[in-house]
Amino acid sequence: MNTYAPPYDSPIEDPFAWAFAKHLDPTYDLLKQVEVDTFVGGFRLDFLAVSSRQKVALECDGKEFHNYIRDMFRDSIIIGCTDIDSIYRFGGRDIWYHLDDALYTLTTREPELFSGRGRCNLKQLAAPGTRIYDGTEFLINQGTSELPPLWIRALRRNHPNPVWKRLFDYASAHRNLSLDEIIQRSEEEGLKWFTD
Repeated sequence: MNTYAPPYDSPIEDPFAWAFAKHLDPTYDLLKQVEVDTFVGGFRLDFLAVSSRQKVALECDGKEFHNYIRDMFRDSIIIGCTDIDSIYRFGGRDIWYHLDDALYTLTTREPELFSGRGRCNLKQLAAPGTRIYDGTEFLINQGTSELPPLWIRALRRNHPNPVWKRLFDYASAHRNLSLDEIIQRSEEEGLKWFTD
């Protein structure tokens, strides 16, 4: 029951859905514009890949519509309040100009999302000689001399250094506040995301 057919909320979602869906493992359904509820309100995910094993959200970020800190808190709260395992954010530049490289980068972290043929095809389509770095909250495809690096923001429930958990715990302690008020308070208090 794949429901990834257009129309979408933004123009960058169309090429992303088309490319992602053709490489997707057939045990997954790709849902679009999925509503989720949290203690700070409801949010809509661009895409959600769902199987009996996991749920992975995929966000397509046009630069003018997104704020890094707000997105980090939002995604952390979504992971903490739902059964979604991971949320990946792809920048508009990467979707428009080197989507195959972006999807190949994702195959290195979430291979089960892709069919065997899809993983093989994406490896062939990706720029040769790329190196992938799996950081705390980023997957980085370091690119080549012809292509700039990709930065894919990634929050994963089972990451060994779960940044999302620190942000979720902070937000949970301030459930009486709105998301904007939680963010403002975290900035005033100098919340450290990466401390162990």
